[in-house]
Amino acid sequence: VMCIQWWEGKMIISFPVKRHWREAAELPMIAHSAMTLHKLWVEHGNDCLVALPKPGCSNGRLDWERQVKPLIAPLLPEDQFLIYDLPQNKPNDQFASTVGV
Repeated sequence: VMCIQWWEGKMIISFPVKRHWREAAELPMIAHSAMTLHKLWVEHGNDCLVALPKPGCSNGRLDWERQVKPLIAPLLPEDQFLIYDLPQNKPNDQFASTVGV
């Protein structure tokens, strides 16, 4: 299930990767979330930039290059989807300003 909210004129969408925060991320759930995000992107005119951390690759314990990127790259084109590494040990308010949130 994806949650959509609006905040200061920006759409905030959850991108589920696992059922419980302590578990490893699940590739089928990431694939489903990527398909749903792609569908929303198309429905909203696909002229916006979407930013998200590498799904399932931090606390989810998946490998970006070998597991996740090949799965989602066909759905999330690099010119419209900014997929980034989460900075380590950085307060949330400083991180938000680095990605323009």
